[in-house]
Amino acid sequence: MDILLKALIISLFCVGLRIISSPGMIFYFLRMPYEWAQRHSQLLKHLLKPVIGCGTCMASVWTVAIELGYYNGTFNAELIIIAFIVAALNSLIYAYFEKITQ
Repeated sequence: MDILLKALIISLFCVGLRIISSPGMIFYFLRMPYEWAQRHSQLLKHLLKPVIGCGTCMASVWTVAIELGYYNGTFNAELIIIAFIVAALNSLIYAYFEKITQ
């Protein structure tokens, strides 16, 4: 599959997860441990940030998880390139989402 298509699919997953786990959304409970950690545990906050807390940071964890799990990929240079593309796309897409929903 084309690198850009993989990156777009993973990015849309990350941004979608970030949106549906925002306060007031149905899956906010997924984000609640991160919210708690922000107030009580710096270590846990830093561990959860790339999983659910930061759209750009989510690229690292979710690219590896989806690439290795769903696409049966291997850990190689392509995976790292996709992660960088996903980080950029996550930032752009989420910034656009924030702008149009205000």
